[in-house]
Amino acid sequence: MALLNNPYNSYKSNKVITANRVDLVVMLYDAAIKFIKEFKICLIENKFQERSKYLDDSLAIIHELKMSINPSYNKKLAGNLISIYNYVSTELTNANINNDPQNLDVLVQVLDEVRIGWVEAGKIEKGKLRKDYVVR
Repeated sequence: MALLNNPYNSYKSNKVITANRVDLVVMLYDAAIKFIKEFKICLIENKFQERSKYLDDSLAIIHELKMSINPSYNKKLAGNLISIYNYVSTELTNANINNDPQNLDVLVQVLDEVRIGWVEAGKIEKGKLRKDYVVR
C-alpha cells in the first residue's frame, strides 16, 4: 500500500503517461543505463540474485528499443541502432557468463551517446511544435 501512495511513484507514472514518444525513448535509455550500472555493482559484489534482475531488466529494455525501430523511416539509422542494440545485448550476456564487468562502462557510454542524440532530437521536435503552434 505504501508504494501506491508514494508521491514519487505517482510523479513517475504521470511523467510516463504524459510523455511524447521521444521522451519515452529517453526514459528507456535512462533506465537501461541505470540497470547496467546496478548490474555491474552486483557482478563485482557477487550478488547473484540482484545481478540476474538487473541483467534481465537491461536486456528487456534493449529488446524493447530494438523492437520499436521503424526501418521504413531511415534504413541506415535503423541498421545502426540494431547493431548497437545487438552489441549491447551480446556484451551484457558475455559479462554475465564470464563474470566480467570490464566492458560494462563502455556499454553505458555507448547508450549515453545515443541517448544524447534522442535528447537533441526531442529539442528539435519540441521546437517544431512550438513554431507550428505560433504560426497557426
